Amino acid sequence: MRERVLLFGDVCARPEGLERSLVRAGFALAEGSAVETPATPDLALVAVQNGADLETAMLPFAGISWAGVPVVVLIATAERDGIARALSLGAADALAVPIDLAELCARLEARLRVRAEVQRAAGAGTLQSELFQAIEEVAAAQRPEEMLETLVRRLGNALGASLCACLLPSADRRHARMAAVHDNPTLRNVAVDLFHYPEAVEASVSGRTVYAPEVLQHRLFLTHLAQWPDSPEVHEVESSAAVPLITHRAVRAVVVIRTRRGEPILTREQVGHVERLVNATAALLEREDRRAGSIRRQASAAAVDPLTGCATLDAFDRRLREELERVRRYGSSLALAIVDVDALRDLNARLGTAAGDRFLAELGGILHQEIRSPDFVARYGGDEFALLMPSTCVEGARKLLRRIAERIEAHTWNDLPAEERPRLAAGLVTFPHPGVLRVEDLLSVAEGALARAKVDGVERVAAA
Repeated sequence: MRERVLLFGDVCARPEGLERSLVRAGFALAEGSAVETPATPDLALVAVQNGADLETAMLPFAGISWAGVPVVVLIATAERDGIARALSLGAADALAVPIDLAELCARLEARLRVRAEVQRAAGAGTLQSELFQAIEEVAAAQRPEEMLETLVRRLGNALGASLCACLLPSADRRHARMAAVHDNPTLRNVAVDLFHYPEAVEASVSGRTVYAPEVLQHRLFLTHLAQWPDSPEVHEVESSAAVPLITHRAVRAVVVIRTRRGEPILTREQVGHVERLVNATAALLEREDRRAGSIRRQASAAAVDPLTGCATLDAFDRRLREELERVRRYGSSLALAIVDVDALRDLNARLGTAAGDRFLAELGGILHQEIRSPDFVARYGGDEFALLMPSTCVEGARKLLRRIAERIEAHTWNDLPAEERPRLAAGLVTFPHPGVLRVEDLLSVAEGALARAKVDGVERVAAA
């Protein structure tokens, strides 16, 4: 991007050929106004006829908006104290006639190099501080979504870019979901077409950062322009970067940063800081994934009976309370059956606990295969199971219990002869039920029904 130089002061005091020499040297020139300047330039060049005009000429540059902008003064008459006075009034440099235009251009370039180095050093220090604070804030976030939102917000604040967003690409890299957008948080979860983000597609496919300091000179955007000549992604964007966020060796998201025409371009140092923050966030997300996985495994281990594969009694108690609350809230119903299989005690006594364990494992598998997806089965005791059936009436529950009994009857039990096949008994209760208010009441009624079912020689299912 060409350095922008604004010309101020007396036009007649400018050396002949000044503008032509500056343009040839690669500067972008514009006439400045002491009253209103549309955008802060990289450098201001002020021409005065004599030293007496210096105070007036330098007065507009005393404001805070000009802080950090080098002001170079050209004095048309050689006065002994003119250069010293210009420097004392805040000029970064001053030259008097005769002026060698080649030397002037060299001085301006040197002055701009020094300014760029100062800005780079200051920006690096600011970004470094911002980086540490951002990592701390990302680490304090409670959920992965909050981590990504914090990442984008901190980057957007630090860089001041027109666009700072986190995209979650689809598997085919054709679409993405906006995980976070700095300038418009309401766009979260909005689907976008990745055709408009060629740098994000490249970063998600390659797993490497894409940096385009000038999009009109980058192959991705030139290819995009060839397909869509009126594309605002090319004509309105000055610079761009896309940094992949990689967890577990796969691209999880892509952070896209863009600046518009007229805004400062993204520097290599800024992109480096973005990469460091994105990589730190990826490490935090991996740690959170491992922690969440560990919690899920622990919860699963505590909720599943290792022998039968059914839920534990503790998990059943939680689920039953949740379902009762749902019935009360929405006016629905549920059915609960306590199921007993009477062959286990004899089997343990004759063949040992190993055979009994095999029997229970097979029985747990049958129950899991026969219940419907909304149903819930748990090991209730040594040879008893609890079957929870949401939104089910008495007849629907009886039909399910008959099917389970038939399946048990038809199953081949390796440790049992045909005449010793296990028999199922079940106590059934539905909720709402008269006089039943608590979980304990419901279980007591179901257990009473089970006791009656065991003495029933026909169906062996008793409903309260």
